[in-house]
Amino acid sequence: MARYGGEEFIVVTSNVTESQCHGFAKQLLEQWQEQSIPHGKGKAGPWVTCSIGFFWARMNAGSTKESIVKCADKALYQAKEKGRNCFVQFDET
Repeated sequence: MARYGGEEFIVVTSNVTESQCHGFAKQLLEQWQEQSIPHGKGKAGPWVTCSIGFFWARMNAGSTKESIVKCADKALYQAKEKGRNCFVQFDET
């Protein structure tokens, strides 16, 4: 896990199934929500929210770290557009 931008973090892992990745995102979001961190002057609501975008794929010859991060980033912005405080798995459709 590392900071990836101002308010963004990235988690990279291997040897996990798609279901495990989905479960991790769900658990991370639930644990974040339980913290109920007050949001000073936020427009999104009284609590700091957590938006998660994730991408799961089998590595192949065409996979690059740039393409993987790009897909996860697209999912993150889908989560933000969806209303924040949720997680979205990248979907190419």
